[in-house]
Amino acid sequence: MRLQPGVADRARWAALNGTAPALLAVLMAAHPAIADPGKWGAHLDFEGRWGNARSLGDAGLFAPLWQNQTSLLFTDLRGRLDSQDGQGNFGLGYRHMLTSGWNLGVYGYYDVRRTSFGNMFNQVALGAEMLSADWDLRTNLYAPFGARSRQIALSGGGNPFAEFANDTIQIVTPGLYQLVERALTGFDGEIGWRAPVFDVDALTQLRLYGGGFYFDGGGVTRDIAGPRGRIEFSIDDVAGFSGARLTLGAEVQRDDVRRTQGFAVARLRVPLQAEKAPPRLSAQERRMTERVVRDVDIVSATGRGPRSRAEIREAAIDTWNGKTVTGVVQAAPAAAVNLQVQLDAMDAGSIVILNGAPILFGETTVKAGQTLIGGGTTLALRGATTGAAVNFIAPGAPGNLTGPTLMAPVVGLGAGSVVGGLTIGNTAGFASNHAIQAVDANGAVIFGNTIMTQATTGNGIYVSNSRGVTISGNQFGAIGGNVINAANGSSFTPASAGNSVTGPVGGTRCGGDGTASGTVSFAAGADCTYP
Repeated sequence: MRLQPGVADRARWAALNGTAPALLAVLMAAHPAIADPGKWGAHLDFEGRWGNARSLGDAGLFAPLWQNQTSLLFTDLRGRLDSQDGQGNFGLGYRHMLTSGWNLGVYGYYDVRRTSFGNMFNQVALGAEMLSADWDLRTNLYAPFGARSRQIALSGGGNPFAEFANDTIQIVTPGLYQLVERALTGFDGEIGWRAPVFDVDALTQLRLYGGGFYFDGGGVTRDIAGPRGRIEFSIDDVAGFSGARLTLGAEVQRDDVRRTQGFAVARLRVPLQAEKAPPRLSAQERRMTERVVRDVDIVSATGRGPRSRAEIREAAIDTWNGKTVTGVVQAAPAAAVNLQVQLDAMDAGSIVILNGAPILFGETTVKAGQTLIGGGTTLALRGATTGAAVNFIAPGAPGNLTGPTLMAPVVGLGAGSVVGGLTIGNTAGFASNHAIQAVDANGAVIFGNTIMTQATTGNGIYVSNSRGVTISGNQFGAIGGNVINAANGSSFTPASAGNSVTGPVGGTRCGGDGTASGTVSFAAGADCTYP
């Protein structure tokens, strides 16, 4: 039967948790060095660490496997639990005493860790050391293996948005990435010094340590590197128990990822049998059973991993007229002729954004399929491929087309053209001076404008021979003639709603020759309903 990955991890963790007691029983039965000690005997270590970011505790077994008068082969088994996760360490080491007073040691460990995210990581750690009565030199290499990265979530993504760049608009859907936890490769090292507060052979010692560490970020985070320092005060044969040791200390380290971490440390060594006496072990001999100093963690970090979905860039469609946006230009003309030149230079599907108030010398004609809006106007768009709906807010100041246009409207619309978010006012006092005119303009859209006229026969909006016209969300101020005048078979879409009249009306709200159809709804007052 094949276990699913999560089940397999839990099974492996349960098996490893049961390994240490089983190994201890086997070792004690199989190796006389434990049951009947030579120069060096087995002991248990219990350690507690209380830190500013996490607290943890571990228990370990140090057991000789083979020894003579100057050499020791040993195993070191540790299990650890903390406020974040759990870990097991299984090690084998060798130490040798030199006549110069130095002890040389090498060791290797298999580490397994279950993180707070529920991920299982495996690691091989190799180390070397030189220990004397006064000095400690250590270095360690950490090499995770197997599945080094595990997905824990997804990051990025987010809602699509409209991007105005390079004279056009695109709909952009951000990319989506895996958020992963990764076990990191690294190394550390330290130098220790016995402070000469006590005699070299005394059972009480004070030692100071300084060093550093480096772990490769593995592409998910910055490299984790920084200094580490600690201080330890130890008492051997504590409370009269031969081979027992109490150690009190403090440790601090700093890096740019985990920031400053500090720990208060208390450790108790409990011998599984008394050392042989006499004579009592020398300082150099006692150092043969020092605790192996290494990072018992499998250092891991979280960050952005492989891409799950690429960023999507697609053409934008103006939802008012269904045209794909072909180009966008901002206009702040000093005269109306400049605005018309820019409109004439653009194709169907283009968007012209008017910022400011030009002087009017004649009608401004929006060609078929074009859109003319003012700065600050919200234009509804959708993605040409995905259909993603977004709102584009036109940049710049609001647009204002107010002035006299003799015998002509201020804005004339073509088929499928759109005008929105502008102040449009015709101040000419002559007849038929409309604000907006849609003649032969099927599918034209008039939305979100402020509209005014002065002439007694000048309409706010004049529609003729135009079907499927949308009049939505406009505010009509003072209107000299009719608010809306529809004629010659014109019709309005159901989206023609939300309009309002705030000023006096010289004519009627709904004018026309009776051949128009549809309803233009107002927020208050009678709607324009044509038969």
